[in-house]
Formats: sequence, structure tokens, C-alpha cells
Amino acid sequence: KNTDLQLILLFVNMNFKDNYNIINSFPDLLQQGFDLNTHLDQFKLANTLIHASSKNINFPEHGGVLSIKSTIKGTEYYKLNSGLYAVSESNYLLVNNGNYYSSFIDSISEVDSFTIHFTPSFVKEVVENIITPDEILLSDFTNSKNINGIEFIEKLYANDNYVTPVISELYNLSVDFNNNMLKIEELYILLIERILRKHHELLSEIQLMPALKKSTKLEIYKRLTRAKDYIDSCYSKEIALQDLANVCWLNQSYFIREFKKHFKITPHQYIISKRMDAAKRMLEEDASASIKSVCSKVGYKDISSFSKLFKHFYNLPPEHYQKMNQKEFI
Repeated sequence: KNTDLQLILLFVNMNFKDNYNIINSFPDLLQQGFDLNTHLDQFKLANTLIHASSKNINFPEHGGVLSIKSTIKGTEYYKLNSGLYAVSESNYLLVNNGNYYSSFIDSISEVDSFTIHFTPSFVKEVVENIITPDEILLSDFTNSKNINGIEFIEKLYANDNYVTPVISELYNLSVDFNNNMLKIEELYILLIERILRKHHELLSEIQLMPALKKSTKLEIYKRLTRAKDYIDSCYSKEIALQDLANVCWLNQSYFIREFKKHFKITPHQYIISKRMDAAKRMLEEDASASIKSVCSKVGYKDISSFSKLFKHFYNLPPEHYQKMNQKEFI
């Protein structure tokens, strides 16, 4: 299987030349004459980058194409598959072609959002050329294997040294979109190749899960990850066990057992670890932050309980940890 970028680019460009677009602002949904379906149709016709900023926007549920959601600054939220996903500078979200989701931004400061959309025909063409041997490509570049499309695993992916650099480079090039078209085309193809490889690596990991059937392993992984992403996105709020069970469509006892089996930690322990990690970062980044405000921001009302938990995790009360961190920056 050959993944030579130049060879793939040669054949893809024959069918998709100049089929790219950029949008630099969120649509005004209240504008007279705005038609949501017309707005969405453009993503099926051209590979589109959206680089837009806002403090407050609420986009209704809609179907979309394969896309990668990211932010350069701030947090944007997506409601998808009964879950809630907080996309920030530390991660990115994959959404499959044809899936329905909504999104919103509710922030004191501007959120700099960056989304990469892929047309279904482009994805099909690139994937076919990636998996087709050289000799077939060279003799017949229109060769088709009737691929119906790949269903990627929709989850929050932590930033890495493999996919994230391509997203970042596309963002940098989007500032001067028209003069960087050739490089943008190359990166679009490279990005499909890399998320495809990431997908196969993830499937290999899933097969190590202790379940009877291959399809069962994949389904359990998707559901457990949906609950984990929900915790990652909402840890500062009150989360009931039933909330998590509802998010992943499992009964409570089965959910707890499978979550602990896969992540080596209970849901309750995972929520606490996320809150403590967030509190630690806040104390490190802001030497003037009050312990009361940090306590509240990570979801606790009682400072005493928060301080005990923090000391249990980091061997120091939060106020001592903050002072120690402050000295390191002097």
C-alpha cells in the first residue's frame, strides 16, 4: 500500500482543482433571507476552512460533512451523539460525514475557532488512491473500489505530534488563503492520510479490550469514550452517575464496571482527578487566584473538602502549592 503524497496529489488534483473555500466569520442566523440549507450545501461542494471568532454564538443542530473541529484560543462546545464535547487549544474533535450536531460559544473573551471540512467525494478519492497500488494508479487513475466512506471514531483527540501540526499549519496558511492554495491542497491530503492512520491505530488498541466480538468492542469503546469526553468537558459541573449512563446508553452498573475495566479508574475517581488537575493548572498559572475561586471553578462548594482532596493528590494544601509555584517564577 503506497502513501506517497506527490503521487496521490497528482491524481486528486485532476478531479479537485480549485475546489477549496474559506469562511472568515460565523453566519448571521437572524439575517433576513438567510437559508441554513444553502449555507450547509457549500460544504458538500468545496473543501472549506472556517476561521472565525466570537464570544457568543449558538448554531442549531444540522448535518455536516467530515470535519475536524479545533480552536486556537478559547473553548467551543459541540453537542453530538447525546454527548457534550468541549473543544479547546489542547484537543480536536472529529465529526463524521452525515452526522448531526449543534455547537455554541459562550465566553467572556473572544474564542478563535478553526474547522476543517472535507467533501465526501474528496475523502473517497483520497482514500481510494491511498489504498490502491502504484501499478493500478499509473494505468488507470479513475480506478474505483466503490468505497462507501470510512466512519471515524468521534471523540476528543488530545493534541499530538502527528495530526495537530498539520492542523496548525493549515491555520497559518489560511491567513493568506489564496496565495497558499497549492500547499493547502497538499496538507488536506496529508491530513486525510494521517487521521486514517490514527484511526487504524485506534482500532488496533480497541481489539485489546476484553470483549467477545469485534463489533462489541468497538461499540463499547465508543460509548465509554463518549462518557469520558463528557466528563472532560463538564467536570466543573455537578455530574450524576445517571447522567453518564444516559450519555453512553448503558445501565449504571454495567457502565461503572466497563469504565473501570477499560480506563483502570472509576467514573467518580476520574471526575476528581480531572478537577484536581484543573485546579493545579489554575494555581500554577495565576499566583493571585484565590483558593475559593479555584475551588468554585472546578466544581466544589466546600473549600475544606477541596483542600483535603488537593493535598491527597499533590501532598500539599492548595495555598502552599500556590506559594511554592510562585517562588519558582521569581
